[in-house]
Amino acid sequence: MATLNIGMIVKNEEKRLRATLEALQSLRNAVDCRLIIADTGSNDGTVAIAQEFADIFLQITWENDFAKARNATLAEAKGDWFFYLDADEVLTEPEELIQFLNNTKLQKKYRSITLEIHNLVSEKRDVWKNFSSTRIFRIEPNTYFEGAIHEFYPRQLPFYELKRCHLKHYGYNNDDTVFMQQKSKRNLAIFDARVAQEIPDGSRGAKLLFDYAESLALNDERKEQTAEIVRRGIALLLPLEISDSFRVILLARGYSIMMSVAHNSHRPTECLQMGEEYFNLQPERGLWDMDIYGFLGYAQMKLEDYAAAIENIKVYLQLAQKEKPQELMRNIIFTLDGMENWLCLALVQSYLKLHDYAQAWTYLEQIKDAEVEGIDITAFKWQMALDHDSAEHLPKLYHELREDNREMILQSLPHAICQKDSARQQDIAAGLRQIVHDDEKTLL
Repeated sequence: MATLNIGMIVKNEEKRLRATLEALQSLRNAVDCRLIIADTGSNDGTVAIAQEFADIFLQITWENDFAKARNATLAEAKGDWFFYLDADEVLTEPEELIQFLNNTKLQKKYRSITLEIHNLVSEKRDVWKNFSSTRIFRIEPNTYFEGAIHEFYPRQLPFYELKRCHLKHYGYNNDDTVFMQQKSKRNLAIFDARVAQEIPDGSRGAKLLFDYAESLALNDERKEQTAEIVRRGIALLLPLEISDSFRVILLARGYSIMMSVAHNSHRPTECLQMGEEYFNLQPERGLWDMDIYGFLGYAQMKLEDYAAAIENIKVYLQLAQKEKPQELMRNIIFTLDGMENWLCLALVQSYLKLHDYAQAWTYLEQIKDAEVEGIDITAFKWQMALDHDSAEHLPKLYHELREDNREMILQSLPHAICQKDSARQQDIAAGLRQIVHDDEKTLL
């Protein structure tokens, strides 16, 4: 039977750690397993939880280097395989991994194992970003983790791909802005030290700089440094062949980062200029352009170029529905991932400005969230139905409205009806008869 070592580094993780360790229990019961946990300076309840579960518990000094901390756990490993994960990652459906570890023939054939990581992007909107990662590898001499941040273990071929077993990762929930800013500050300290050293050439250096820029973008005090760092990365990419897949994907990522800062700072003209610059530099079109189209379309809507906004947002929505290849997901972080409702609302607003109420209603119906950008979507539909004589929608909408909005709606109806001519008043009144009957109220 194979021996599996599970290595973790932790610090102040009492909120998530117990759930992570309990999820490993069925795996630990089924195979020969050693759990190695290294604490890097916790001052909450993390140490007590870790000691309750760990076979080997270490306390090490944190030196702003994730690879060095990972290598401390790897040094304690004995046997065949090493599986590394974070304190906020929960193993799901481990049976497939158990079957692999109990199959001698399969183990002889492969040197590493990949599985999907499901990253929680937004708990409120239930948005997850999934990508494949090599997290389990055969222990071999003279191999170790690399990278002070976003550390990795060089993939060993051939690799076995788990189809069902995966990790749910809760460490990038953008709803928790305080937590994300704290993580950004921690990462920036590491990046500052790393970027002060020699930067690799080509795509490796560009990726490092873009990772740095993403942390800067999350930091209110330093986000204006983002463009400078991204442009350093772009300069490393431009000498590469235009057909180079890393050049194509990473260039899109770099411009997406800059455009996200311009967008969040309410600078649509700057966002528009960056989008146009990107399209001039990048002749290849593809899924990697998704964010570019989204930011560009929203900026055009804000600048009242509604026809162009509609065209670009529609491209974003089409690309958002397509399956993303693993190479793309590993190298680009979509900043607008899961934002279809927000951009659908921008489409609605653009169509209203062009007096195309039928198309506006079509995209309004596609919005699934109850509230977008602080706008109650059902109340928005109600007002649009009144303003643009879509009376047939009123009875259904009334029953979808929140209870606290219904009285306000009823009180406003007499005034709304009086603004119409007699024929339109009759249409609206017909649409409201069912509401009157159901609520047993007299509106006029």
